[in-house]
This record gives sequence, C-alpha cells and structure tokens, in this order.
Amino acid sequence: MANTGYIGKISALVTASTADLERKLRGATGDVTRFGRSLSSTLAAASSSAERSLSGIFTPLQRLQRALDVGARSRLRLVDDAQVRRIQQIVSVSEQINKPLAQAARSFQGLSSDVGAAFLPALQRAQQATINLNNTVE
Repeated sequence: MANTGYIGKISALVTASTADLERKLRGATGDVTRFGRSLSSTLAAASSSAERSLSGIFTPLQRLQRALDVGARSRLRLVDDAQVRRIQQIVSVSEQINKPLAQAARSFQGLSSDVGAAFLPALQRAQQATINLNNTVE
C-alpha cells in the first residue's frame, strides 16, 4: 500500500507538470503564430513599397518596353519584332500628344476665370481628340 501512495503522488506531480507544459506550449504556439503573421505582414508591406518605388523610377514607355522585351524573349514568342516596333511607335505618338496636353491642362488651372472660360472649349476639344486617339490605339 505504501507504493500506491507514492505512485499516486508521482502521478499527481506528472499530471500537474504535463498540464502546465501543455498550457505553456499552447501559449508558445500562439506567440509563434502571431510572430509569423506580423512577419508576413511586414514582408508584404515592404514588397509593396519596393514595387511602388521601382515602378516610380521608370516611365510608362520604359515599363512597356520591359514587358515587350519579356514577351519577345519568352519561349512562346508572345510578340514579334514587328509588333514591338508598331507598339513603340503608337506609344511614342501618344506621348508626344499627351505631354503637351497635360501641360496645357496644368497651365489652364492657373488662368483667371475670364481667360479660362475663353480657353475651355479649345482645351475640351483637344482632350476629346486625345481620348479618341487613345481609344483608337487601344
């Protein structure tokens, strides 16, 4: 019977120790999960920020050129050299038209109301012509 008493005490100690260990392991699992989520969120934010920074240093024409180069070099040959040249010409013409028009629109904002009212129809016609050109290009 004396052994039974010791076995009972040992069993109680082991049970208490494993319950404490289980509670601590669950807490640690939660800590690791929270850390993983935080790390994932930080990496996603850093990646997004880096992508915005990189896209900001290239002009739209440069980004298009990079995409066309990738398409031309892929095994599927998504675009051929003639298509690349044609797209480059279209983008170049669009830029030559859009840049002065954007400058005119910015300048328009600084005009007095009387001068702006007189200039507005011409600006609207130029904007509509540019929209039509962009639609044709697309």
